[in-house]
Amino acid sequence: FVYELKLLTPPADVASQRLTVLVGDAEPVVQTVDREATSINFEAGPAGARVKLSLDYLDAAGNDSENLEMEFDVIDKIAPSAPEMFGEITQVDEKVVE
Repeated sequence: FVYELKLLTPPADVASQRLTVLVGDAEPVVQTVDREATSINFEAGPAGARVKLSLDYLDAAGNDSENLEMEFDVIDKIAPSAPEMFGEITQVDEKVVE
């Protein structure tokens, strides 16, 4: 599953933002974006997996802030594509109704 995390505008002294995504017991995935980024996309799954997010800010010298953390479970809320059309319809029998 692909998620989009909307980012708030950080304080003026922030040079970049760093998101760490931990899904279950897998290795964490770390993404760093500049301070002007308005969102970050990340992947998580399968359905039912526990996801831990950690976001922190870095200044120009590389100093990092305390982390903001949250957790959620992956839930499959996306329906499959609708059928495009019916296949051929063939009459196969006749039935008398009384």
